[in-house]
Amino acid sequence: MATLTYQDLRLLVGQVLDERGVDTFQWSQSKVTDALNQALETTTRVLGLTRVEMGPLTHDAKGIIELPNLITILYVRDYTTMRLLLKSDPAQEDRLDPSWRSKVGTPRTWMDHDGSRIRLNRIPATTTYVTVGFIEVPIQFTYSGTQATDDAQTVDTRIPLFIQEKLKLAAAAYLLRQAGDHQDMAKSEALLKQFMLEIGADTGSAAKTSVER
Repeated sequence: MATLTYQDLRLLVGQVLDERGVDTFQWSQSKVTDALNQALETTTRVLGLTRVEMGPLTHDAKGIIELPNLITILYVRDYTTMRLLLKSDPAQEDRLDPSWRSKVGTPRTWMDHDGSRIRLNRIPATTTYVTVGFIEVPIQFTYSGTQATDDAQTVDTRIPLFIQEKLKLAAAAYLLRQAGDHQDMAKSEALLKQFMLEIGADTGSAAKTSVER
């Protein structure tokens, strides 16, 4: 599958900024890398391009499951019966049963535990019980300090080529948000809205991303 390289995107981001009268040399290579990774994560968060399903997953003694590279949970279900578990939160479960954290049985609900883990209520008697569908973080660019090595990296192939080409807009927008002489929130917002429009995202997603970042 055709894919762009880090060098392709680095040059495209430079073009976007040049067209807006901004000197691209104001940002280090590591900050450009961070901006591109932020653009990748925004794209997959909004469009759901990196969906995966894992299961059956192992939980610990408290019913907590680790999910690597998590962006957004799509569903949690019983691995055997395919029954979907309802999403809840600790406060709601406390109101229903203050001792839920220690009870073993058939899970009824799941909840966010922290940024990369979920917790089941009840704690399953078996060590593996659920399947989880989620959007994961796409393959990230890394900064090694060696130009040739960095430039040879390629975009996660799960992202279509026509979307890859739009990453330049989001990356440029995130660079313009960084504190410094070239910070320009108005240009950043305009670029991010253009990015969302060109990848086919709704305006609500653009507003949400703007607030989150």
